[in-house]
Amino acid sequence: MKNINSSKQIFFDFGRDYDAQIDNFFFTKKNEVLSSQMKELINNNLSDNIFINGEQGSGKTFLLNSVLNEIKTKEKISLYIDVSKLKAENNNFEGLESSFLLCLDNVDKCEKDIQIQIFNLINECKNTETILLLTSNYGINEINVFADLQSRIAQMNKFYINELEDTDVKGAIKFISKKLNINLDDDSVNYLELFIRRDFSSIKQMLLDLDRYIYSEKKQPSKMMVAKFIKQLGS
Repeated sequence: MKNINSSKQIFFDFGRDYDAQIDNFFFTKKNEVLSSQMKELINNNLSDNIFINGEQGSGKTFLLNSVLNEIKTKEKISLYIDVSKLKAENNNFEGLESSFLLCLDNVDKCEKDIQIQIFNLINECKNTETILLLTSNYGINEINVFADLQSRIAQMNKFYINELEDTDVKGAIKFISKKLNINLDDDSVNYLELFIRRDFSSIKQMLLDLDRYIYSEKKQPSKMMVAKFIKQLGS
């Protein structure tokens, strides 16, 4: 844990990734508005509540942690809370309505009593200018929460983390390989693109595995090395 400044922060610290950075999140062209909003929030130029949904593994938790790590306002508390892990018998959000930013992850996975606490928190934060950033695997029309909470969420700015399209895959490979310092030429990228799954988590994992394979072979990255790696995966 880092930067612990309250007992609440200690309690909510599970799920925090203190190394996450916004520059390490791959925004597709369809997510450029979301990218702009997150950067505005980081620079304290945004006051609207935000609801983000996307498939499991689309990077929602990473995005929340990135925002928290880079937020410019340090005078008030900013917290990440995985609400799916909260216990209903606790008054989980007591005193948090005076925070600067509260990131509530996995809203779709919490039980009814926690949903009620979230609903009350949203109402309390209206008077304190606390910014709420909520995430869910499901969109506003599919999320399984009680009607009043759904109504409150519907009033927020809503964004969907778009899945990678075929036209995004090559860019994602280059983006991740650069972050991992894997020097792949265009031929290697084009070859890898033929075999890789079309989601960011899978691309990242394959490149991590490729990096380990290249290191074990003690050779430079090349199309031939990528082909050998792919063949090994299929064996």
